[in-house]
Amino acid sequence: MGLAVGLLHLRREHLRQAPMVTLVLVALAYPASLALHLVPDGGELANRASEFIFAGLGAVLALGIDRVWPGRRAGRPRVTMAAGWLSVVFSGGILLGWPPQLLLPGPYLVEADSRSVDAVSVAAAVWTREDLDPGNRFAADRTNRNLLGTYGGQEPVSDYNDGIVTAQVFLSPTLDDADRSILRQGNVRYLLVDRRLSTALPLVGVYFEDGEPDTGSPPGRPVPAAWLDKFDDAAGVSCIYDSGDIRIYDVGALLHGH
Repeated sequence: MGLAVGLLHLRREHLRQAPMVTLVLVALAYPASLALHLVPDGGELANRASEFIFAGLGAVLALGIDRVWPGRRAGRPRVTMAAGWLSVVFSGGILLGWPPQLLLPGPYLVEADSRSVDAVSVAAAVWTREDLDPGNRFAADRTNRNLLGTYGGQEPVSDYNDGIVTAQVFLSPTLDDADRSILRQGNVRYLLVDRRLSTALPLVGVYFEDGEPDTGSPPGRPVPAAWLDKFDDAAGVSCIYDSGDIRIYDVGALLHGH
């Protein structure tokens, strides 16, 4: 409603100013961003775009408010109506925005973006840079992949980056020939296993990436801890880092078929 009022009160001199025209065009993207909430995975794109869209939206809303708000002191009915309108706006932002778990600080949560980044994961990523040198091919869950690439300077392997789906290697009860083939195909030298994945389902919906295999029966249960610990006894696999929660395995021997 405010966007429509602001657009109606645009003046000719505003449309002669390139910065203002840019802000108006950005503001017009706001309705489209709301429609993104109706399509799969569109909500994340809409939320990430809001920081930019609201810069233009705020400018256009200011024009509308400047034209329709009375110069004299507003009466109680108008103030009450404005307060109710703003309450609806802010409530909508809360309902359509990021979930509270991603906005508020707190303890570690499984695959919850910022809430999954803690000292344990960062320390493991930093260790890889200092003790293994950068540039190694790693397989890990989605959160630790990001940390390995940033803090560790490593090269995480994923379907998105390389077309190699590594989730099967972790989300299976044994390390079989198919899993070894995936590691060879991706030229994966190291595996990072976060044992905390077995404590809960992923908040964002996946441990690794879209299309990953189910974690067993009954459906909807966390990945069993035994599946994540299977590398301890696997032939050709050596544990080179163990913080209790995170273990890093050297699978270089498997690359040569041993």
